[in-house]
Amino acid sequence: MPLYTVDATLEQLANSIIKVHYPKIEVLKVAYVFREIAPVSGGKTTAGMTYRCDDRNFALHHYDFVIEIGKDVWDDATDDFRRALMDHELGHIGLVLDENGQPIRDEKTGRLKVTINKHDVEEFDQILERHGAYHADLRKFLGAWARRKENAKKKVDEIGPDAE
Repeated sequence: MPLYTVDATLEQLANSIIKVHYPKIEVLKVAYVFREIAPVSGGKTTAGMTYRCDDRNFALHHYDFVIEIGKDVWDDATDDFRRALMDHELGHIGLVLDENGQPIRDEKTGRLKVTINKHDVEEFDQILERHGAYHADLRKFLGAWARRKENAKKKVDEIGPDAE
């Protein structure tokens, strides 16, 4: 059975990302835990997972979500990877909003309505190689990557070639 530990550094990193990129979810309560060893499925390591707490667990501890990070992966990771991993896991947190952008409460439980956001793209690299960006979600995803690369180039150009 894996060992789980709560670590304040995960929450501190998450809060810094939430403040900038996910301010609407600041109203939610998220638990951040390390799992001693990240699980492996199909030969792939799952560095992090985000779980929506069901109503029973919410009633017990009032957390809306749990973000679980593999401690072994975390310990070997760069700061950039850690930040991206936490940002990714936070991206799974969905808060249901009304037409005015306000959170909706469940009438039975009084709990804010939450959901798990799915990934924007699920695809195989060989399909991309053979068929290119054949659907709109994939084109949108690759467009985001192109914008990221262009923004990084602009930052280098602004700093100048002699900056170290």
